[in-house]
This record gives sequence, C-alpha cells and structure tokens, in this order.
Amino acid sequence: SRNQGISFGDLGDVFAAATFRLEELDMSNCEIGFLPQEIGRLKTLKKLNIAGNLLNNLPYGIIQLTKLEDLCVANNRIEDMSWQVYQWWNLKSLDVSGNPDLKTEELLFSLSVCDGLDRLVISHLKTIPNEFKDLKVADLEIRNSHITTFNRLDNSVPIKRLSFVKCTFQR
Repeated sequence: SRNQGISFGDLGDVFAAATFRLEELDMSNCEIGFLPQEIGRLKTLKKLNIAGNLLNNLPYGIIQLTKLEDLCVANNRIEDMSWQVYQWWNLKSLDVSGNPDLKTEELLFSLSVCDGLDRLVISHLKTIPNEFKDLKVADLEIRNSHITTFNRLDNSVPIKRLSFVKCTFQR
C-alpha cells in the first residue's frame, strides 16, 4: 500500500516468481495503471485491495483467482468487470465504489448468479437498477449517488442492511 514507485514490470516479476501461498494482498494507493497477467499465479489469494489506483480494467489473468473472497477496486477508473465476476464463486465482499464509468447494470446482472455475495458497495447510481431485484446480497451500500427513482418490487430478494452514503434523492 502507498508504494507509488512500484512498476508494472516489478509487479509482474514478483507475481511470476511467487512460490508462496499468499492469501491477502494490499496494493492500494500505489498509482498503478495496470495489473500484470501474472497476478493469476496467486491461486491462494482470498483478499485483494487495489483501491485508489489508476486502473481502467482488470487483466484476464485475474479470473484465475478462484479463491477470492474479498475484492476492493474502489476509486479507480474501472469501466467493466462484469465478465470477471462469473469466475469468482467464493466472492463474499465487493467494493466497486468510486468508479464513475462502471457499467453497473452489466455488473449487477453478473452478480445476480453469485449466491455467496454478502456485501456490495457501489456508487454513482442515478436509479436503483431493476437488476437489484435478483441480487442476493445481505449488505448493500450505495455511495455518492443522485437517486431519481427507487424501483423495489414485491418479489425482490430481501436485503438485511441497506446504507446510503453521501446520496441525494429527487423525491
């Protein structure tokens, strides 16, 4: 965390040579713009924090992190990661807040098949998407959003804890 001088090549070399059974990795606030494909070699990784970087997307190799339980990609520039979440069956907590161009509807659709997801933190919503009705999450936190409509249906999956942080509502 907070290692602004770390290079893409250095990260690739470390991940490629990794023979240890790493379970938790914090690379938050390192000003990195890319993650190397070799991150997929960290097969035992359960918790990954890559918040506060300059990431536009995640590498293909990240889908190999099948034991991933907790992922924080907050405050980046991620646009789409809907296809990657299909691979993370053990994912319990996901923070995608602070990614203003994130394709949220696609992500929520992909997350609707994840039965084990306990916590989701998301931001920059204008409406509560219809995909929330299929989302099986116990704890939902919506941040920095201007909500104009709130569409919850009678047949929606129950959410045990719903939090709005720095949100405004039209009505």
